[in-house]
Amino acid sequence: MQEASTTNLAMLASWLAGEFENQVQAREQPAWFVHLRWWNRPLPIAIDGYVALFAEQSPVANPERVYRQRVLVLQPGASKREDCAVQYYACKQPDRWRGGGRERALLAALSPDDLEFLPGCRLAVTYSAGTFQARLPEGTRCQFYVGGTLCEIALGFDVTASEYRSRDKGIDPETGKTIWGGLMGPYLLIRQQSFANELLL
Repeated sequence: MQEASTTNLAMLASWLAGEFENQVQAREQPAWFVHLRWWNRPLPIAIDGYVALFAEQSPVANPERVYRQRVLVLQPGASKREDCAVQYYACKQPDRWRGGGRERALLAALSPDDLEFLPGCRLAVTYSAGTFQARLPEGTRCQFYVGGTLCEIALGFDVTASEYRSRDKGIDPETGKTIWGGLMGPYLLIRQQSFANELLL
């Protein structure tokens, strides 16, 4: 079981690590999907002994507007119902690391002290038919404060060897309504380049 978990983690990490773009989707459905570039960049350090990825994104039309900096830590599954797991961390000073997805050198000084653990923001990951599916466990709410304001995100993604589907949605904690994200389904991003050679495996 431990060997299988290690194999799954290595494959998940290698598939996640890269630069992705949804050019086709944005062209075909411009009213619903912004043309995005998305990075999952391996950190040069481990977090709690596990591989970690720095994620951020930007509109292709405005590449300097890079946002939603966060860190994904890939962990073994905690039960037989999950092959592995992804724990999210916030960056305490996100502006300090802005652009780190594109320029890995900007992440060289990042340490665990620069990150904030996000309770409830842990995805259970399962693997089947060439796809990893990552979902929040039923009844779990990923909530945290930003500048004194309570925020909630419905996290989730699917990843294969060639594409990344982001299911992240911003949720109004009071009404439960979606306020940002893919209102008409997940963002379908195609791999443009791989960063798997940067992984600490």
